Amino acid sequence: MALQVVAKEVILASQDDWHEWIRSIQASIPYDQWKYFDPEQNDEYLEPTPPRPLPRPTSETQDGPATRASSSTTVGRQGPTGTEIAQYNAERAEYREDSRKYERFRDLQNNVRSQIYTTIAPSRQAILDLSQPTREWLKTLAAGNKPPSTTLRAETRVSYNNFVNVAHQEWPKGGPEKWLSEWETLLSNVHKYVGKDSVDWRTELRLAWKGVEDLRTTCEELAKDSISETPLLSPAAAAGLIRTAWKDYLAYSKMRKHPRERTTRGAASSAELDLNDPPSPTHDAEADTPTSPTSPTSYMRNESLIPRKRARTTSE
Repeated sequence: MALQVVAKEVILASQDDWHEWIRSIQASIPYDQWKYFDPEQNDEYLEPTPPRPLPRPTSETQDGPATRASSSTTVGRQGPTGTEIAQYNAERAEYREDSRKYERFRDLQNNVRSQIYTTIAPSRQAILDLSQPTREWLKTLAAGNKPPSTTLRAETRVSYNNFVNVAHQEWPKGGPEKWLSEWETLLSNVHKYVGKDSVDWRTELRLAWKGVEDLRTTCEELAKDSISETPLLSPAAAAGLIRTAWKDYLAYSKMRKHPRERTTRGAASSAELDLNDPPSPTHDAEADTPTSPTSPTSYMRNESLIPRKRARTTSE
């Protein structure tokens, strides 16, 4: 029986829970639909309007001057033209498709409303007006639970500074991936909540890794890029340089530990044949057959079989 892993729900009970909670709500909504729920935007998903029906042919009686044949004439309105019918059919097909999308949106909205209501503390549930749309719920919850922007900026900056101020003197155990992933997340938050020009991330990244000997070239590139009028490195590119240096370090370390493990493709194939396949009778027969004297290597192979004459000594 397969194990089922259930993600832990984030409960909104205080301001400390707001950012993690709103991220969990946003993650449950398709990215192109979030704009209809985002409390900081005003986009609305309007219900589609059906097309105007086609005019129907009618007949009207119009009084005219009396004659011996008739005292009135019949005026008729003709039916829709072929162009009008084609346009109506196209609008009707579009309306049906839009109606299906709108129904899916309503199902999504009901699911989001249920998720919001079940992941907030009872004290927060009491302030929601059940007759309001989902976005108004989020606006109400944001007004009472979202931390002030000044506090968020200060906390984000402090978290980033505390993280990058720890200098490395050698490669971390397991490599730099965990550190780089967290650094990229913290830097993204700084750019979002504090400002892109609020930190000199190139200098801070260089100071954090300059103690690692294998990153000397990378740190020199960061130093040049930090004083350049047109910097070329992005945070992702700089992190990629450190990841590449780590891979090179692993490859070099493996080569130093096992210098004789390098084999050619042919040698590896022959070794695999000797280990996995038993020798065939044809192979044994060829091995036992003496080589031809005309072969230049036959003398070298049979040299050990030729008895050597013992050198004479003076006593003999």
